[in-house]
Amino acid sequence: MTIKHLGGIFGRNPTFNDVTIDGGIYFEDGQSGNFLDDYEEGTFTPEIADAASGGNTASIGVAEGYYTKIGRLVNVGLRMNNINTAGMTSGNDMFFRGLPFSQASDSNYVGSVFADRLNFTNYTVALGYPGTSYIKLHDIVDSAADVTLTVAAITLTTTDIFITFSYHTS
Repeated sequence: MTIKHLGGIFGRNPTFNDVTIDGGIYFEDGQSGNFLDDYEEGTFTPEIADAASGGNTASIGVAEGYYTKIGRLVNVGLRMNNINTAGMTSGNDMFFRGLPFSQASDSNYVGSVFADRLNFTNYTVALGYPGTSYIKLHDIVDSAADVTLTVAAITLTTTDIFITFSYHTS
């Protein structure tokens, strides 16, 4: 890592290799709101269910989730290939469960979706719900009410869904 300027105490353009910081870093003015003491990255296994908890789950050929957490901000990427919804209730909403951290209770969050062989009208977005660790997909319909996608939107066992999503945790 190269640090070009660190509060003027190291001179111009010092170079550091393999820097380890114990505790955290203050940014800018040393105020506690600018203190970074939490960085984490890892993997998780997302699942598709027909209920917020319990319920039935899809069988997924490949289900991978990746995350990076910097302070309260969590960035996730989900990859689900060859989704089979046999045994799920087709009229129920789809819940993408298993986020690595619960979403903060102060707001909804919106993410992007790429889907192949998924039935929707205009375009779809991922929507997170305050205080939960799941995402639902919403069909954004022009000049009409948006619709939460149900399990029936997955039309084939070769459906693939990719989601990128950012949210705050408590």
